[in-house]
Amino acid sequence: MFLYLFLGALFGGTCWFIYRTWVRQLFPQKKPAAKTGSRAKKAADAPKPAAADDASAAATGSKPYDESWIPPQHLQRPEAKRVRSGTPKTKSK
Repeated sequence: MFLYLFLGALFGGTCWFIYRTWVRQLFPQKKPAAKTGSRAKKAADAPKPAAADDASAAATGSKPYDESWIPPQHLQRPEAKRVRSGTPKTKSK
């Protein structure tokens, strides 16, 4: 009996992992329903300090985190490599 329970749990866990990893991405996500009534008013009246901090940081150009400990090579964006499209190289003799 314990073996059946163990194998069933193992099979169910494997199916759950496969569903969460690959199958769920195939179906479109539903958008959450719009809030109505008193809940919408309370949500609109509630202050949002995190969003205000992000907006002020973006407006002033400062970062919301400390970059002093990040190595300089990680702060630079990599440049795109130029690739010739469709032109074959000829060998020079």
